[in-house]
Amino acid sequence: MFYVNVSELTADTEDQKVFKIIAEAEEKHKKQILHAYRLITGENLTADILNREPLKGIMEGGVRIDDVVSFLKGPDRTLLDVLEVSMQLEINALDLYIKIFGKIEDVRAKKVFDVLIKEEKNTCLN
Repeated sequence: MFYVNVSELTADTEDQKVFKIIAEAEEKHKKQILHAYRLITGENLTADILNREPLKGIMEGGVRIDDVVSFLKGPDRTLLDVLEVSMQLEINALDLYIKIFGKIEDVRAKKVFDVLIKEEKNTCLN
């Protein structure tokens, strides 16, 4: 999980707490997305599907978690770099959710993505 890994890049306990809170929200989002998938397809996938190839280690925007964390561990990287990358990833997720919302027809699944969109906006604005 990206934010769990990122929390280890800072020694500041308050920063670590923030990243762990975001990590918990991302886990909730995974469950919500699987729920929406069930509503649309009728298939009952479990969260372990996200831990299998080709989805293992991939974030919403199609970026590999390990690649981003390795980049952020690079020399001269600062907390500001971590925050900027994190914000860009959240914006990418928001954009993806908005696109999905516009394409799906199932009203119940739309509600799930409406909640996801609001939560991502909240993350980006706060």
